[in-house]
Amino acid sequence: MVQITKLRTKDTDYPFDSTARCRCGTIIFNNPPLQPVTEHFTIFGLRCAYNATIELVRCNVCNHRMRFYGPDLGNYGIFNWNNSFGFTHELLNQYTNVFTTAENPLSAFVTATCRLYLSSDSPVPFGATETFTCVWFSFIDLQKLESEMRCPTCGPHPEIVIADGVSIGYSVTKQKAGLYAPSMTTTDSPTYSSVNLKFSCSAISSGPLRKLIRDLTATKIPPHVINGAAGQQQQFPVIMEFWKFYITLYDAKKIIPVREFLRQIAAEDIIFQLVPLSAISLLEQFSETRVAAPHLPLWCPALGNVLVAYSEEAIPLILLKVAGWLSVHQPLNIPANSLEKNWDWRSTRCWYGGPPIRIRPSYPRIPDDGFTEAQISKEVTECGKYYNDYKKAKLTGGLMILWSIFCHWSKAPKIIVYDFACQLAPYSSVREPSFFGNTRFVVDEFHASDHTKCSKASHASFALQHDPQIQLINTSAAEVGNSGASKICKSVSYMTQWHAIIFIKTYLDIMNCCRTAKLLSKK
Repeated sequence: MVQITKLRTKDTDYPFDSTARCRCGTIIFNNPPLQPVTEHFTIFGLRCAYNATIELVRCNVCNHRMRFYGPDLGNYGIFNWNNSFGFTHELLNQYTNVFTTAENPLSAFVTATCRLYLSSDSPVPFGATETFTCVWFSFIDLQKLESEMRCPTCGPHPEIVIADGVSIGYSVTKQKAGLYAPSMTTTDSPTYSSVNLKFSCSAISSGPLRKLIRDLTATKIPPHVINGAAGQQQQFPVIMEFWKFYITLYDAKKIIPVREFLRQIAAEDIIFQLVPLSAISLLEQFSETRVAAPHLPLWCPALGNVLVAYSEEAIPLILLKVAGWLSVHQPLNIPANSLEKNWDWRSTRCWYGGPPIRIRPSYPRIPDDGFTEAQISKEVTECGKYYNDYKKAKLTGGLMILWSIFCHWSKAPKIIVYDFACQLAPYSSVREPSFFGNTRFVVDEFHASDHTKCSKASHASFALQHDPQIQLINTSAAEVGNSGASKICKSVSYMTQWHAIIFIKTYLDIMNCCRTAKLLSKK
């Protein structure tokens, strides 16, 4: 740790020392080759500037008339900008504190500082916004602000991820090549030609039967209505038998959970929302032994509610058949996917708490997400809220969350809470079922009421009802982070690409460090 010497007063000489270096990068390790010369040096503080002198030595490597070795001055609390101007750490840290607590662009901070200089009768006026911008970014680039992007309690790979998105961007005219986001494919991306969207991802592949069951389970229907589904009897005998069982029930305590279980089987959602990979072996065991594992309701809450309703009597045989039918699956073919080279975040412009360990694959048999205005239409099985908020605006929701986790985490979380989790579940399970197969995607309680077309299997309040520990989490916690990040939107919009990345990373590091300190203080 560098010990900061008390800042000297004005008209002080700052001697040449072993920390001296030239802007070309050359450092003097031994005695300087030439005698130092004394030059004028202006130091800009928080309220005023003052004059001083500094000892410099001409650089004998770059041979430029304006290039000199100059002391670092960090031990005096001064950032030596160019051997002619210095800025105190107090001033530079002040802007870091200001923009992380309130919306305050660099230009506004410079204007406020100029007024302080005027009120203090500073002998030298404060610099221009362009100068202070270059100085602050050069200073912050040297700071060790890495918060490691991890929770001190949960570690680098938490089991529960509560996510939300906020739009922060800079002008497209300032965009440059070199960005390698986790959601992008490269020439090194593995190609999975066997993955396609040809087959239905729902538990029941027949769309008309899914709709019929949802219509018939809206209210209790007399037995003769089953004739309308006679054509589905041979293709889905277990489901039709389960439906017959449902319409003969008369106890309301059993009708409600059985109806919800049947409706989730007939939902348009991907089957992994109802039956994660970890529940398959539990369903097989239940169908064969008639004994449900204690943690089966955690993975399949809809079936768990039915088991609770029949806890004091024998389990109906049809439930065992349905459990066996749901457990039938094709073994997964898990291809190898690893990243041999390490990409520095300063080159990729992406920072997610650690180096990438995988690379996003390419799926040539899945149509591109891009579409034209004439092709925008709402699919029958599509979430209405997702269509209105994202698809009509040609946006994709939450994909960066998925690929960031896939590329940088060794294992997937157990639960991902997101506004449009109903769409993330089929997207991820179709492409990477071996990685996300045991992840439950749930919609936070704040937005769940807007997902009228989605089944309750994707609602946080329903999916997590059998886990008392998870019930304590605040599913809308990410909304708080969104409101905080909105403070830097205006500042970032005027920045270059590199400045925007550094600015956002600094904000996240400061916020993470503050929250980490707050968590540790409670222990």
